[in-house]
Amino acid sequence: YQRRVRGEVARKVGGIYTVLTSKAPTTVEEWGERYACVGVYDTISAMQEFEPIKPSTLSEQILNNMETKHNIKVHFGRWLVKGYPRVFLLDLTSSKHKLAEWRYDLMGDSQRPGDI
Repeated sequence: YQRRVRGEVARKVGGIYTVLTSKAPTTVEEWGERYACVGVYDTISAMQEFEPIKPSTLSEQILNNMETKHNIKVHFGRWLVKGYPRVFLLDLTSSKHKLAEWRYDLMGDSQRPGDI
């Protein structure tokens, strides 16, 4: 399996978006359904760039685990660019409660007081 995790997946916010969209057709052709992108869910971008689809059994298990175990909503579907890669889009509003934990995991004891 190959995954790409970027804030620009299904959300045009920078130059990486162009790189991702230009590589999508070739990567999907090479990896098929074993390729997926992970990004941030944005309601406005989703209207034009995202199409929800029924997840496979494995993807459904991942989605259910994220929601039931971690209380994080993940939208699953296709990114509406050439190649139509599968995407998992994290709804950040549902994951705000995990922010302090994630920051600690990334920064450890180096974080400053009030940094959270």
